[in-house]
Amino acid sequence: MDVRGRFIGEPIEVDTATMVPSGGGGPSCPGSFRWRGRAYHVARVLETGRRLSPDGYVRQHRFRVVTAEGMVCVIACDRKVRRGANPWQMLVVEESLRDR
Repeated sequence: MDVRGRFIGEPIEVDTATMVPSGGGGPSCPGSFRWRGRAYHVARVLETGRRLSPDGYVRQHRFRVVTAEGMVCVIACDRKVRRGANPWQMLVVEESLRDR
């Protein structure tokens, strides 16, 4: 996945009740999440991808989504985090469809 846009790198809170198992061994894209105190609802997943380590291990799962609120962004789930830490983050905000 080619990631473009404004880098954010801030934690998000995902609604785990909105996640449907993907069956592929990795996490599924959440149906909704909170970022900077605001709720966002995923309207459509545009693309999925992974970031690999130099030795080929999956380090991060990425989801390019468009939200019902009109934002196109990439959210990510890190594979290697401390126990109890939040693995989800807002990686990049690409654009707001309402700004067009």
